[in-house]
Amino acid sequence: MKNVIHLISVMSMVLFSMPLLAADWPQWGGPSGNGIAPTSPPLLTQFPANGVAKLWTSEDILGGESGGWGSVAVCGGKAYVFVNRVKTASPTTRETQDSVYCLDAATGKTLWRTSMTGCFLYFPCSTTPAIADGRCYVCNSEGRIFCLDVADGNVVWTSAALGAREFNHNRSSSVLVVDGVAIALIDKCAYGVDIRDGKTIWNDPKLAGGQRSSAVLWNDSRTNWALLHAADKLACVNPRDGTTRWSVPCGGVATPAVIANYAAVSVGGGANGLVVFRLTSTGAEKLWSIPAKEDYSGPIISGDDVYVVGGAYQEAGKGKARCLNLTDGAILWEELLGDAQLTSPVLADGKIITVSGSQLVVFTADPSRFTPVGKMDLGLDKWCSPTIADGKAFLRTSKNVICVDLTAPKQ
Repeated sequence: MKNVIHLISVMSMVLFSMPLLAADWPQWGGPSGNGIAPTSPPLLTQFPANGVAKLWTSEDILGGESGGWGSVAVCGGKAYVFVNRVKTASPTTRETQDSVYCLDAATGKTLWRTSMTGCFLYFPCSTTPAIADGRCYVCNSEGRIFCLDVADGNVVWTSAALGAREFNHNRSSSVLVVDGVAIALIDKCAYGVDIRDGKTIWNDPKLAGGQRSSAVLWNDSRTNWALLHAADKLACVNPRDGTTRWSVPCGGVATPAVIANYAAVSVGGGANGLVVFRLTSTGAEKLWSIPAKEDYSGPIISGDDVYVVGGAYQEAGKGKARCLNLTDGAILWEELLGDAQLTSPVLADGKIITVSGSQLVVFTADPSRFTPVGKMDLGLDKWCSPTIADGKAFLRTSKNVICVDLTAPKQ
């Protein structure tokens, strides 16, 4: 079964990934939105005694509570990051500014910065830019999709704001671009806009409450579908017109991980904290669920196994890394990663890369046991998820973006 899933997943990536360099990580979750780098140079099997090499540090680019927890997108030699900055101008006034920074992926130098309107949120908007066909798409703090030209950052178009004006908790959905449509989830609905002009093609209020998760692509019989994790359901939607093909009870804030016809979803809390479905043309068959508290963390499906890292928002210091069997949910191992919390891991070259507190942590995707590669304190923001591109990890601190080298020395 492992070889079959691997073959199907590779074919799926070929069928519907965007035209980009093999090393690129152009959107939340990477080329196919499942947290996996389809190609990678060999990575370190053990950290050097003096730690991994830091290649560069950007200019001041606020993150965390001061700028958001969105990940870095890497495409065509450039790195993109979104910032939602809120300043208190007076005891009764807050100034808000959203920005997209474009950096040279090799040096960290800022190539351009584009600012846009924003709104106050109690937790900063934490979207990850999506790069497709020379455009950068972000769903900002107002719930609007902005389309920017990657060459200079100029705004090509701005979509309508469909979210509730009084909503002020958190909007962090990242854009999925598929079949000429840009899709995002917000507090009042899920919606799709035409990538040519930003005009709204569809919006569905029955898919409300997914503003902290992102749509992911599922290819069924060579047809593209979008899987959306709304407040109370997992829905399969036609990206071109927004019609729901099927939905099943679910709900939560994490983005699903999809490989072939399997979806792993972190719901968080209770008996159904982590759920795995087998996807079909008519619905999703629930294979198993277990109690889990990784309410914000996206899982990783690798071969016959599911890896999940994190812990509950309310329970700092109790984070875990776990490996489970894909088909029956049997726990193969657990390892305490106390400071891992609301971060989603990524996978490259058989290695899981994640964040635990201020540390970068890497371990082998090995179902037999927890096999550490290394950890290093890099002053990371504890809720930011890593990006991996061409063996380089792109990471956010509360003050800037950094890039470290995880590639193995050449023999």
